Amino acid sequence: MRTTPLRPVKLIDGNVSIQRLAEDLARFSVIGLDVETTLGAAKYMCLAQVATPEYTALVDTWRLQDISALKPVLESERVVKVIHNASFERDRLADRGITLRGVYDTLAADRRLNPQREQHGLKALVRLELGVQMDEAQQTSDWRRRPLTSAQLNYAALDAEVLLDLYARFAPRLPTT
Repeated sequence: MRTTPLRPVKLIDGNVSIQRLAEDLARFSVIGLDVETTLGAAKYMCLAQVATPEYTALVDTWRLQDISALKPVLESERVVKVIHNASFERDRLADRGITLRGVYDTLAADRRLNPQREQHGLKALVRLELGVQMDEAQQTSDWRRRPLTSAQLNYAALDAEVLLDLYARFAPRLPTT
């Protein structure tokens, strides 16, 4: 059972640090992207996770209502955003005035590559494609509570980190989704 990320984790909770992150992300050609939200009918983004080959950044979007510094990278066609079930992230980021472009959806890729599979969820994909068992106990935790627990931070970072590994596995067989 894997519960901790392999890459270093950066917590981004200030305007200066989000600007630095945005500038740094522009140098990568592929990043993993995931968000955590409140539970219930109304979903509000509490955390955005951005995985790079070097580190994973956890952006505290509950505290930072203005994440427009990330807009150039997230709207760029040049930087591939690897997302599992991209429609969810598209909706959450649209709430913040950001239109995702350059998306590689691992859910769509798996459905095309493995139509016979019954399960296409991220946990199943990580197990079947990467041989890793992920602990998703924190997925339904209260992402509004601050400070976030170390278990939440580890889960969030790992959730985004595995997207890059899935992309490396899927993209050679299916370059676009």
